[in-house]
Amino acid sequence: MSVETQIISILLNRPNDKNLININPDWFTYADYKWIFETIYEHQDELLDPLAIYGFIKTKHPNTRMDMSSVVALKEEFVTDTQLDHLVIQLHRNYLINQLRSQMQLCQQAPIDENLQKVAQTIGQLGNLRVIKDDGSIDPQLDALVNSLDKPQPTGIRTIPALDHFLAGGLYGGMLFTIGARPSVGKTAFCVDLSYLIAQQDPEIQVDYFTLEMSKRELVNRFVSREAGVNSVALKNPFPLADRQKKFVKISAQKYRRRQIRVYDRTPNLSDVLTIIKRHGAKAKPNKYVAIIDHLGLLKVPGNDERYLQVGEITRDLKIAANEYDIPIIELSQLNRAISNRQDKRPMLTDLRESGSIEQDSNVVAFLYNPSPDDRNIKCLSIQKNREGPIGDIYMGFIPGKMSFKVVPKEELA
Repeated sequence: MSVETQIISILLNRPNDKNLININPDWFTYADYKWIFETIYEHQDELLDPLAIYGFIKTKHPNTRMDMSSVVALKEEFVTDTQLDHLVIQLHRNYLINQLRSQMQLCQQAPIDENLQKVAQTIGQLGNLRVIKDDGSIDPQLDALVNSLDKPQPTGIRTIPALDHFLAGGLYGGMLFTIGARPSVGKTAFCVDLSYLIAQQDPEIQVDYFTLEMSKRELVNRFVSREAGVNSVALKNPFPLADRQKKFVKISAQKYRRRQIRVYDRTPNLSDVLTIIKRHGAKAKPNKYVAIIDHLGLLKVPGNDERYLQVGEITRDLKIAANEYDIPIIELSQLNRAISNRQDKRPMLTDLRESGSIEQDSNVVAFLYNPSPDDRNIKCLSIQKNREGPIGDIYMGFIPGKMSFKVVPKEELA
């Protein structure tokens, strides 16, 4: 039985196993298997008997040659799901090897930089694939448990301690983290603060920041403002600054030269964003890369589909990239205007603009809003969806001139 057949057979019998693995549908070489996987991924487990699966596929792909007996036969191939992790890695490896063969042939015909980069990217992915060798021993896990008694064990990319608590240690590979807010609430400033804290705590981490509203200079001013403590507005024309402030700005600029923060302000197309994320994600070590997209509503995809379908494509592709390259991706999203007309300004998941796919594809959804009508510098990050942990609120004070946030206990805000 082929690797692809085994995986599909397992998922037909254990559809809930889809939550334990990360698979890109394009890894399957057979269209029928790809469609079965997509159907299982997109629908609730209780709807996934062979008849229903065949019906979903026939509706979406009317020209399919598959019949219901084929689905039943695949389901009957099931033996066990104990090797599912190993099978997924093998599926991914087979896909990458086929990609590499095609890319190397293309390089021989046209050895240009773009084709050479694709080969290097695929080789990097192959090198980062986990190899499962399980002899049943539990000694490594026992050693890790004993060692963790004496010191905290980081489990992801650290940000704000209060946020890391909700994320079980920090940003983790495969995470699509959506931060929603109305305009002018401070979501860009919050992500600048996150980027600064990430790079400050671990200089090896690479941060790709895609800014679709601001220029690169405007965002750099915000980064330097956060580091130097100089008002970002003053940095638009810094010549009149005092000598002491100029010194802080120069020191901050030197620090950012050493950090691995990259800013892109000319990549409005999803394909360009994904190319950069994949290139850097393939080469990065585990927990050493994060991408931030500011913001989702300005990303473009080809075609004339309705916007909600385009947003669905965007979030789906970003989630697949996060899974495939084992990296966290943070996307910012605008909220519907309806929230402005409500007496209760606390955002809800239904306020996400343009598409329900944002909530569906995200591991974590949080909203940044102003909980106090009297003080707009008081912010709340409300985590309302969290697949890997609890939900809850983080209250912060915002310092506009320095582009920084400080966590404040809720009782101190009364």
